[in-house]
Amino acid sequence: MAIGIEDGKAVSYYCNVAMPSIVTETGISFVDLDLDLIKQPGDDWKVVDEDEFASNSIILNYSAELQTSARAALARLLERAVNGIFPFDEHVLGQLPAGYNHQQ
Repeated sequence: MAIGIEDGKAVSYYCNVAMPSIVTETGISFVDLDLDLIKQPGDDWKVVDEDEFASNSIILNYSAELQTSARAALARLLERAVNGIFPFDEHVLGQLPAGYNHQQ
């Protein structure tokens, strides 16, 4: 998730639905499943890239279980966002270093 911050307030969000991260000795990797939830300043929450998910489901042979899990994860994410449940309650912003701003 990326959070755009201005004057100590979250003004935008970009959330990827992805497979769980894999941590190895050389780094961290994950597979992005195309579905994204975004919020831009002044806009409502929006699901994007559903067409990409549908296309890649065929091209990359996503299993029915994976497709169902990805859509369920997106629904849970949207519910949390709309209801202001962590990490969408801005509690995380209080954990940022003093003086942090969106341009760093």
